[in-house]
Amino acid sequence: MPSGAEFTRDERQLNQHENPNDAMSDDNSHSSDTVNSKKGFFSLLLSQLFHGEPKNRDELLALIRDSGQNDLIDEDTRDMLEGVMDIADQRVRDIMIPRSQMITLKRNQTLDECLDVIIESAHSRFPVISEDKDHIEGILMAKDLLPFMRSDAEAFSMEKCYGRRLSSRKASGSTAC
Repeated sequence: MPSGAEFTRDERQLNQHENPNDAMSDDNSHSSDTVNSKKGFFSLLLSQLFHGEPKNRDELLALIRDSGQNDLIDEDTRDMLEGVMDIADQRVRDIMIPRSQMITLKRNQTLDECLDVIIESAHSRFPVISEDKDHIEGILMAKDLLPFMRSDAEAFSMEKCYGRRLSSRKASGSTAC
């Protein structure tokens, strides 16, 4: 067996992580050793795949995909990480609708009137206005109207449905109206 001086840096790291329990001297060191072991694992993974850290975006995406294929992360996590990488390339104008094309709902509209607008536009979120587009009171999510599809439509009240009042910037915490 070669002496420690003959091992490469990566081989020494690999040998250090073969049996992480050997490094523990008492129960108090277990949690910090576990954290160090996890950090060491990811450092080792990166060094084995890329001989260091990913050098560019393509290498990072390849690492994410390889991690998913090797069951190091689940499919949902992989998709989320790839999505995070993709959103960095987008600009606000790629995601949002220009103000002139914004489709709004008025706070005094009935359920049927709201549904007509929602169905025609096929959007999922609607600014709720009091007077005009400069007076937005909150955001109505189309899915929040679903409970009213089975119940008595008379119970519908726009003020109860738009979950985020823009003036206070706080969510109501409830998903139903």
